[in-house]
Amino acid sequence: MDHEQRINMQFCFKLQKSAKETHKMLKLVYGDAAVTMKTVYKWLERFRNSCESIEDEERSGRPSKSKTQENVERVREMIRSSRRLTIREISEDLNIFYGSVQNILSTDLNMRQVSAKFVPRVLTVEQKQQRLSISLELRDHAALQIPAF
Repeated sequence: MDHEQRINMQFCFKLQKSAKETHKMLKLVYGDAAVTMKTVYKWLERFRNSCESIEDEERSGRPSKSKTQENVERVREMIRSSRRLTIREISEDLNIFYGSVQNILSTDLNMRQVSAKFVPRVLTVEQKQQRLSISLELRDHAALQIPAF
């Protein structure tokens, strides 16, 4: 949940706004991205119980051991060596969960799959210019190949 919305809920609580009023105000500001009524009730209850913190409580469960900096680098090297690898192949080769490899590729390496190849989501200006010039060159070449009617 958005940190900013928690701050605003705390502000509304200090102004003695009801949960309904608080939620209405959040909907005005954040639209569809506003937290649910249930979340507003939960946070206002925490504030009522003298909890001033707007940070989430620690959650139970074990932390991920697959998503280490070492594994991020190992995945990066595998993708550099062959962009045609599948997530399953990377997962099996590195003995990392499939979901962890997916997360590393999309979040840490900022990549997405295009035509069975992993490519960076954001191209540099040079890469964009190079793709544009190749496309224009191919278009011009194709135009020369089409017979006129």
